[in-house]
Amino acid sequence: MAPRPLLDQWHNNSERSGIVPHAGESRQLKLKRKYYFPSHVSQYGDIDFSCSICGTGGFSAQTTNGNIAGTFFTPIIAGNYSMATQNGNVQVTIPSASSFKLTASLVNGNIQTTNLALTSQTKTSTQLTVTVGTGTADVRLSTVNGQITINGT
Repeated sequence: MAPRPLLDQWHNNSERSGIVPHAGESRQLKLKRKYYFPSHVSQYGDIDFSCSICGTGGFSAQTTNGNIAGTFFTPIIAGNYSMATQNGNVQVTIPSASSFKLTASLVNGNIQTTNLALTSQTKTSTQLTVTVGTGTADVRLSTVNGQITINGT
């Protein structure tokens, strides 16, 4: 059995987990403690994450009005990872030794990659599909209105 992804626990700015802000409230969700967490959905607010042992498990993060930003500290080598926002940016930092197929899509904005060896690249004004390494994992990033940035370390 593959290890489950080790994330820090999701919290909002009031430090109470699982609370969805009322309409019009902006709360930034952060990851604090080590916790196995396959997905997180937020209607309002940013999602920030750091992932210590996420190389094989996968997870999903989704927000309607907010940014998604995070760092993988170990290479991604298997699993499915999905991060989506309607109105906001998606910024992910991933070790260059990772192996994944990336699909990044948006309606209004730009897609940028830095410090990653990309192969099998297909790019349009609204979508980028590339392979990093042998492409054993699947990473999907999307926004309707915003920027998508993928940085290799």
